[in-house]
Amino acid sequence: MFAPLIFILLFQLTHGQQLIYLNTLKGDNIENGINQTAPYSLFVSAQPDSDELLAKIFVKTSGNVTMSLQDLKNAKEDENSGFLTPFSVTSTASLISNLTDEQLESLKGFIYVTSSEQANDKNFRVYDVDRFSIIETEHSGNYTLVFLSTNLETNPAHSSTISHWQQQNDSVVNIYRGIPGNRKRFYGSHLFSNPIVWDPKRGDSKIFFFPNVEKFSLSFPIFYIKATNEIFFHIRPTYYNLDGHQTVAYNTTGFYMKTKTEQPRDVTVTILNNKKYNGLTGAILYGMMPTDEGEIILHWGSFNPTSANKEIVYQFIDHSIRENLSFSSVESFGGEFFIQYFILQKIP
Repeated sequence: MFAPLIFILLFQLTHGQQLIYLNTLKGDNIENGINQTAPYSLFVSAQPDSDELLAKIFVKTSGNVTMSLQDLKNAKEDENSGFLTPFSVTSTASLISNLTDEQLESLKGFIYVTSSEQANDKNFRVYDVDRFSIIETEHSGNYTLVFLSTNLETNPAHSSTISHWQQQNDSVVNIYRGIPGNRKRFYGSHLFSNPIVWDPKRGDSKIFFFPNVEKFSLSFPIFYIKATNEIFFHIRPTYYNLDGHQTVAYNTTGFYMKTKTEQPRDVTVTILNNKKYNGLTGAILYGMMPTDEGEIILHWGSFNPTSANKEIVYQFIDHSIRENLSFSSVESFGGEFFIQYFILQKIP
C-alpha cells in the first residue's frame, strides 16, 4: 500500500541536490529512505523548529544506530561554535517519525546529506550559522567549509555576517552559493574571491590579492567556501547593512548582494583614501533581473552608471580612487544581484 509513496519520496530525495527538507517527510511511522551511496554524513539545521518536534524524528541505520534530529541539530564540536559533528552512515539509513504529516509540514529546517568523498575528507567541515563562530583553518591544505542557515528572523532571511577576515597571501578563497559537488553552480562561477583574477577572457589577466576584506553579509540557506591554506574570520547569524559603510584599509575588497525578496534601495560605501597616491577601483557584478525593465546600477564617483537587465558577468575598473562608490537598482523586486568591489591604492 505504501510502496509507491516511498518510491516517489526516494526519487525526490535522490534528485534533491543533497538537501532533505523536513516538511517533505511522511509521518505516522512511515519509513523515509535516504537513497545515497554510503558512506555519507548527515547534518541538521533547523533553527526555527522546536526541540519537542525534532525529538520525535529519528535517523535509523541498518546497523541499529538511532539518533533524533534534536540531537543531530545540537551535535556541535563546541557549544560556543556552530561547527557540526557529522552523523556517519556506513550502510543504509532512513528517517522515521510518529508525528503527523501536518506537524511535519510545519517544519522549516533541512538535513544536509554529503557525498562519500566529502564524508571521507578531513578538511570538509559543516557549520550551522545559529550562533557566533570563529572559523579558522589551522594548516596548509585544501578546505571546503559549508554553512547552513535556517535563521528566518533576520531581514533578509538566512543572513550571515562575516567579519575580522584574515588571510595569508598564499591562500586562495572562493565563495559559492548552494551545495558543493557536481550540481550546476549559480551563474557558473564563484560570487566572491581573494585573490581576484582580473579579465581572464582576454589572456592578459592580472591577479589582485587583498590583505583586507570588509565586513559583509550573505543571505543564503546554504553556501560554501573553497580555501587553500590558512584563513580566519568571524561569522554570526545577523544582517549587516552596508549602506554608510566606510572601508578600513587602502587595499581592500568587499561584497554586497540583493536578494529576490528585497525592495530596491541605494547603497553607498565611503572609501578610505590617501589623496597623495593613485590606484584602482573596481567591481565584478553578477545578476538576474525579473523583467526587461529591471536594472542594476553602479554609480562610481562621477562616472556614468552601468546597468544590466539580464543575467550577466560584468567587470568594471577605474584607474583612480574615488571618495565613494554606490550601487542601486530599479524594477528589481524578484531579481537578485551580487557585487564584489575592490580598491587598490599604491601606498609605499
